[in-house]
Amino acid sequence: MKKFVKYFYPKQETGYFNKLKTDFYIIQVFLLIPGFMFFLAQDLISPNENFAFSFYPKIIICLYLFVSLFIVKYKGIKIAGNIFSVIIILITIGPINILSEDTPIMYKYVYGFYSVFAAFAYGVLFANRTILLINAGLIFVTTTHIYLFSITRLSENTIFLKGGYFNHTLVLISVTVILFFIHKFTELAINKANSETENQKQQNKDLLIAQEKVKTSGAELIKQNEELDKKVEKRTKELQLQNQEYVALNEEYKTTNEELAYAIEKVEISKAQLQLITNNFVDGMIYQVAMLDENKRKFTYISNSVYDLYGCSPNEAKENPDLIYGKVHKDDIPILIKKEKDALKKMSVFKAEIRVINTDGSIRWSYLISQPKVIKGIVCWDGIEIDITERKKMELELKESAKELRASNKTKDKFFSIIAHDLKSPFNSILGFAELLSENFDNFDKDEQKKFIDIMNVSIQNTYKLLDNLLLWSRAQQGNIKFMPENLNLYLLCTGTIQFLAQSAESKSINIINKIHENTHIDADKDMLSTIMRNLISNAIKFTPKEGTVEIGVETRRGVSLHEIYVKDSGVGISKKILPKLFDIGEHTSTKGTESEKGTGLGLILCKEFIEKHGGKIWVESDIGKGSKFIFTLPVDL
Repeated sequence: MKKFVKYFYPKQETGYFNKLKTDFYIIQVFLLIPGFMFFLAQDLISPNENFAFSFYPKIIICLYLFVSLFIVKYKGIKIAGNIFSVIIILITIGPINILSEDTPIMYKYVYGFYSVFAAFAYGVLFANRTILLINAGLIFVTTTHIYLFSITRLSENTIFLKGGYFNHTLVLISVTVILFFIHKFTELAINKANSETENQKQQNKDLLIAQEKVKTSGAELIKQNEELDKKVEKRTKELQLQNQEYVALNEEYKTTNEELAYAIEKVEISKAQLQLITNNFVDGMIYQVAMLDENKRKFTYISNSVYDLYGCSPNEAKENPDLIYGKVHKDDIPILIKKEKDALKKMSVFKAEIRVINTDGSIRWSYLISQPKVIKGIVCWDGIEIDITERKKMELELKESAKELRASNKTKDKFFSIIAHDLKSPFNSILGFAELLSENFDNFDKDEQKKFIDIMNVSIQNTYKLLDNLLLWSRAQQGNIKFMPENLNLYLLCTGTIQFLAQSAESKSINIINKIHENTHIDADKDMLSTIMRNLISNAIKFTPKEGTVEIGVETRRGVSLHEIYVKDSGVGISKKILPKLFDIGEHTSTKGTESEKGTGLGLILCKEFIEKHGGKIWVESDIGKGSKFIFTLPVDL
């Protein structure tokens, strides 16, 4: 029964309809269902003629009471109440009105009481106005009918009705009051039981939670203690290790401090030595210059030796960098700038040799070594400048010596070439013709004999000229020719040379024109000037075809104290390719003449040397097919 009541009795909740729902369950479970079950049992024990009118309605009501519990639980209290009120109306009106006089009065009271209770309980409970008005009418009709019926038919011996109207009313009121108090006491008991049960459950739940918390807290506390022990142990080891590291580090610091103190002492000594070296730097200086922008620089350090190089003190150079940079030769400034830019791109060392103008106007050579570095965003150059003037002089002397040596080697090679080839060839020709005449003299007529003799004569003259030039050149190379200038009549000297070469010119029908004035005088060495003119006129005849012309002249320009003497021909001319090499001993420029005349090229070289002895120059103007013009200058007065 307890489980049955607990199942159908809902938990007490707030709200009006939840309260009515609880009341509905209490009334049906504790009052209506047991009451109707009792009446059903009574009908079954003592049935009468009105059994059908009393038993079957009771059966229907009991069945609905059970069904309504589920309807209320799962569908809603209003649906159950309204349906039940209609059933009560239908069931109550019929049996009460048709009950016979023999029907026990108790049955009629029960029907009447239930009608009143049903109308009151369900009408008020659901506040359905239609049902409420119908039930109110039924209350009035039913109670009036029962009351009147009971007064007229009730036996005087019935204990419950002896009091008449008052007793009837008292019974109704008493039943209502009893039902009310039963309802309230039952509600209080159930609420209390539920409350105690809920409280007990909550307490048990809280206790379980507390126990779990205690267990968890204990386990956590144990775990935390274990972790704390591990952390303490770990931290202790770490502290011990740190302490060992601190001890070792302290020892390192002591050692480092000692080494640092020693290093500082060495640095101070090195600094003093470096300062001593820089201040006594011979023929050079050490510097550091900050590059403020592309065109502005400032010395941050410069050694005392700057005074020996630039004639200013270090402070003066720091205040005015132009005292240093302003003395760089203008032709070397672009070189210096380019090298600095290239070194700055790669942050590498640059080296340069520049010329510096001394305060007395003389020029010296300096060798620069400098490397860039960045200090606080500013490019600084650490560098050394060394005076290499003496080294440059030695290099120049070595170059000159090498040049002279190369020239000497060329001269030697040329000398041996002439001896081996140019001098040997004419002798071979002479010897050949001499042998031919000696062996076959009687076999040749006079004309043939004369022809061979003329050929031999030409070869002998050429050989003589070559030997003469070779001897003169050899003496000139050895410095054995004395330079003895004197006042000469240039016209007479050239006339004598023309007469000496007349046979060669006549053999080619070449006309030699002397345009030099008869009274032209010049200061010169007679032998040297004769050699010069003989070689130039001989070359002109050699490269001029038959019936050509060779012209000799002199020009004296106003305002210029030089004579320009020229030898001009109408020959084959000289190619542009050979012109620059004509006066170079190391170059082979000799070519055959118009009649296959051979030459060595030695004559022009000898001319150049003799002309330079006089302080003059020689050059040539020539075009292929238009002839050549050799010009040389000699001073008016020596």
